[in-house]
Order: sequence, then C-alpha cells, then structure tokens
Amino acid sequence: MAFRFSRTIRLFPGIRLNISKSGISTSLGPRGASVTVRKRGIYANTGIPGTGMSYRTRLDKKSPRQADTVSKVPSKKKTKNQTSANAKHENGKAAAENSQVASKRLENVLSDLKAFGQPGHGQTLHYS
Repeated sequence: MAFRFSRTIRLFPGIRLNISKSGISTSLGPRGASVTVRKRGIYANTGIPGTGMSYRTRLDKKSPRQADTVSKVPSKKKTKNQTSANAKHENGKAAAENSQVASKRLENVLSDLKAFGQPGHGQTLHYS
C-alpha cells in the first residue's frame, strides 16, 4: 500500500490551492462546479455535493479516447520532405483547432460558473 498526500488551502472564496505528491494545482469556482488548472492540463469539474457523483472533462486538448476514434486513411507514398512539411502544417492546424475548442469550452464553463448559484439559474451545467 502506498502513502498519499493531499492538502487544499482556500485562498479566497471560490479559489483553492491544491498541493499533493504529484504537484500543485489551482481550482476556481464554487463547490460542485469548478475549473482546475494543473501541469497535466485544464479540467472542468461538475458534481452533486454530498453524493460522490461527479463528471470531469479536459478543456485544453482532446482526451486519448477522442484522439483514438479518428480513423486513419492510408495515403499515397510521399517523399521525406513532403511528409515533414505536411506534418508541420497539419500539427499547426490541429493545434489551432484544439485551441479554439478549448477556448469555447472554457468560455462556456466560466459563464456557467458566473451564473451558478444566482437567482433564476437552474443549477444545471451543460458542456459540449
């Protein structure tokens, strides 16, 4: 059995500093709906306090499961220079798309967090 270490320090209402054996992270948002920033990525966390039920999704890039679902279509043979130039172009294009998706998701999460708990808000969070 391995020992685990975790400590949460409340800096301000809705802002927590989390310290563990694997590193430091920051959580922003109320209990039940937060955004966590850590060295491994940015995550949106939602849950029903007191039930143990929660949902977590990565905002900054696709999860490994989503990346595996992309089908690989065999293509014609290319020269080494063509392949590296195309790979650089595709990597840049994919990075830009991932950045746009992450920005939109983060905007949705932040707007939900801002509205969460205010009168007339349905206490339901939706992420796409």
